[in-house]
Amino acid sequence: MMSDSSESVIRSLLESGQAIRFQARGRSMAPFIRDGDTLTVEPVKPAALRLGAILFCVAPDGRFLCHRVLDLKKHGATLTALTRGDALTGPREVIPETAILGLVVARERNGKSTPLDTPSARLIGRLWTFSQTWRAKAGIRIGSWRRAITGRPPHPSPLP
Repeated sequence: MMSDSSESVIRSLLESGQAIRFQARGRSMAPFIRDGDTLTVEPVKPAALRLGAILFCVAPDGRFLCHRVLDLKKHGATLTALTRGDALTGPREVIPETAILGLVVARERNGKSTPLDTPSARLIGRLWTFSQTWRAKAGIRIGSWRRAITGRPPHPSPLP
């Protein structure tokens, strides 16, 4: 959870046209963004968002979040982004336009900077996300088949 002052400082820097840099925490965007990578975020107008881009926003629970844009929905004049981490297979986050802070445009790892907001980077990210979703669905189906054939659960239970 972040403080209101942190969000207001970050929001004001981005709204004034300045880029920000920070160290990523967590594994939800692996392998494209790893824990400890340095990210560069630039201001973005929500109307300029593209599918496959990595959004920097405030999650519904108040955390800062960098997740990939999977879909964009327009409700009248308001935009909503549906996002999910590349390493995740669960439900997508619904991010209202007011929670969008910026766009992750680069990642620095081991002293090397890699652009993340190019058409090819967005395409690779979208393909990765799509494949993760299908692998997760296939795993569920395989687990269901195993249960039907053997009567055992899809995955062995951990030892107590």
